[in-house]
Amino acid sequence: MARVAAEREGLAIEWHAGPAERLPFPDGNFDLVLCQFGLMFFTDRHAALTEMHRVLRPGGRVVLSVWQSLEREPFYQALDEVSRRHLGRSSVGAVFSLGDSDEVRALLTGAGFQKVEIEPVSISARFRNPQEFLAWEIDVDPAETPALQHLDAEAQQAILASLHQEMQLPLHEVMQGDQVVMPSHAHVAHAGR
Repeated sequence: MARVAAEREGLAIEWHAGPAERLPFPDGNFDLVLCQFGLMFFTDRHAALTEMHRVLRPGGRVVLSVWQSLEREPFYQALDEVSRRHLGRSSVGAVFSLGDSDEVRALLTGAGFQKVEIEPVSISARFRNPQEFLAWEIDVDPAETPALQHLDAEAQQAILASLHQEMQLPLHEVMQGDQVVMPSHAHVAHAGR
């Protein structure tokens, strides 16, 4: 999506793929590092933030966002409970794993960042197709889900169908008219090198 927007604006952007814990760039190469809802998924958060710090020039900034705690999200609390019961693990636990702003601050300062500011932000996203939204939210990889790993495809589908059915009431609770309106709460952190 970003690539399409860049091309539409006539911007020449060079894309690189690499692990956040070992960024493929020299020291002091950037003025700004952005990380939108990714930090909570990194294998080694400290190493990733240390790398972000390393590639920034003196005076450079990092801006990152993470979701606030699961307790702020009733729909995802329900999905957490239902997925734990049916799948043996939360399908959303990692998403909300950095909900404590003090933990985010400690991670940033531990990686060498200064002047850390964390701002709470609330947004609402709208989805026109509620069942498609729900299918996307409960999509799990059977190979990574212990409860599904040793089941045949039919048994896997039965469990996922049960999960889908149990999420109909929580889905209905976030509907406005024929759309899903999902209020979400995030922390946006700004820090300097």
